[in-house]
Amino acid sequence: MAEGIFMCFTRYEELKKFSGVNKQTLANWPFSTNLATYLDYEENWLMFLLIIGISMVAIVLKLIFWRNYIRGAIFLIDNASQAVGSLTIFPIFPWVFQVLCIRYFGSVTLYASSIVISSFKVVGPESGVTHYLVTFLQFYNVFGLVWVLSFGSVMSEMALADAFASWDWAINTPTEKPLYGLFSALRILYFNIETAALSALFALFSAHLHIFKQSLFLVSGKFLLFGKRQVPIMCAVDGTDFGQSAEKAESLSPRNVA
Repeated sequence: MAEGIFMCFTRYEELKKFSGVNKQTLANWPFSTNLATYLDYEENWLMFLLIIGISMVAIVLKLIFWRNYIRGAIFLIDNASQAVGSLTIFPIFPWVFQVLCIRYFGSVTLYASSIVISSFKVVGPESGVTHYLVTFLQFYNVFGLVWVLSFGSVMSEMALADAFASWDWAINTPTEKPLYGLFSALRILYFNIETAALSALFALFSAHLHIFKQSLFLVSGKFLLFGKRQVPIMCAVDGTDFGQSAEKAESLSPRNVA
């Protein structure tokens, strides 16, 4: 940035010595599709100089006020780089766990789809009808799959956080650090499995609420757009009240789509 300030100041001083078109103000600049011509105006270089200078001052002030946070981040990165060596093979275990969950989900889905009630009637090549509980079983299976996958993600995050925290809080790091992230996962399974399960369930319901909220906002946005534009237009065209205008606008929308 210092080099940019020096270059802008040098160019500004060079153009300042010339007279003619370069002395025109911002309001008198002629329009041109060649962007290189705008670099011949001294006001442009002065503007670049001010922008870069203000940005540099802001960055320097941020570095001054955030120096303690930067030191802490450097310390954490240094410890994290040392802890990474003990977590090299850990990502394999969550991946295998999620693959097994998906495989089990597929097996349950196929088994549930094959559940039928015997029907001793000659109505076709099928010898049974679908059980009424199969639909609920499929929904329960999907819910369980998403919950277990979310549980695996939460477990891996907690294990990684536990492994990295061990480097910060251990008095004798080389001897007290966990050998592998798997040991941290086993420790979390023993002490905090209910926290991981409830966190996964909370994340699952939060995701569904987010989807419901987005759908609700989409529908309400369409309704507000309908009431803001089409209803007043029909009221102005026909001179009717809000109810009649809304009814006509509602009947007009399908015809426009068709």
